[in-house]
Amino acid sequence: MKLPVVVVATCALFLYAHGVQIITSPSGLIRYAVGDVESDVVISAAHDGAMEPPEYGKRYPNGCYDNGNCVFNSTYCTDKLSVEVCSTTLTRDTHTLNITNHLADRIANGTGGVRPHIIICDLARSVVDVNRHIDEATFGNDNAAVVFHEYHYYVQQALGIAASGNRTVFFLDIHGQTGNNKTCLGYLIDNDVPDGLIQDVVPDSQAPNTSLAQLVRVSGQSLDALLRGPESIGGLIESSSRFQVIPSPNNPISLAGFYYHGGINLHKYAVDTVIGIQAEINVEARRTEAVRKEFSYLFGDAVLYWLKNFF
Repeated sequence: MKLPVVVVATCALFLYAHGVQIITSPSGLIRYAVGDVESDVVISAAHDGAMEPPEYGKRYPNGCYDNGNCVFNSTYCTDKLSVEVCSTTLTRDTHTLNITNHLADRIANGTGGVRPHIIICDLARSVVDVNRHIDEATFGNDNAAVVFHEYHYYVQQALGIAASGNRTVFFLDIHGQTGNNKTCLGYLIDNDVPDGLIQDVVPDSQAPNTSLAQLVRVSGQSLDALLRGPESIGGLIESSSRFQVIPSPNNPISLAGFYYHGGINLHKYAVDTVIGIQAEINVEARRTEAVRKEFSYLFGDAVLYWLKNFF
């Protein structure tokens, strides 16, 4: 796959933990747990960071509405239109790094010890949001922009390694949400619009506009089957657990509450030979360590099923 070039200073810190090489970015705020060269899985934990160094500034709850556009910079606008139209999100997706690590362990255990690549942002979302365009991500703070570029540099590095030999790559962007009591899986298809999940069958002709285009090409499965059939990720998780997932055979569409079809990361990276999911994990699946591990292992088993049968 072809990826844009991002220049990042090379004075990164290389460490090893439990046999895994950990690269810490020059800012010290992005970590890349380097996966095995045989791995075709890249996992991102973008929103569970807690660090808020003052020199990186703070993002505002909203941008400024200006002639039909939302502008995100060092100016904080409090007028009603700006607050309502240009809102952004500052909250942490708690425990999603823990889920990411359990998920990676499960995938490694199911592939003979081949560890996925993991990219972690330790800077708080109140400071940078690496799943937004850079203006909304940083509100114009140059230091936050450095971290933003570091994150995307390491994602690109990982995807490049995983895609070697023209392999199909699985990009998993792990997030959390509080607006739906079910876990939502985003594939760049909307919920209740005419060409969204509301359709009885989502046609294969829409595959190029989703994050599953490559899998439709190589798997022999229809787009609708991959989105919400029995062998979909949601279907596989639900078939052997108490967890509910959208989309899936039991929940083909979100009938109430939040549904997010995927963000900038999915748009940017689920191209060419890369497929991707933005997993918005509900509160109940993140509540305790035992539940997080249970959900992560079920999610990992579903990923392993796809790797074995569809890649």
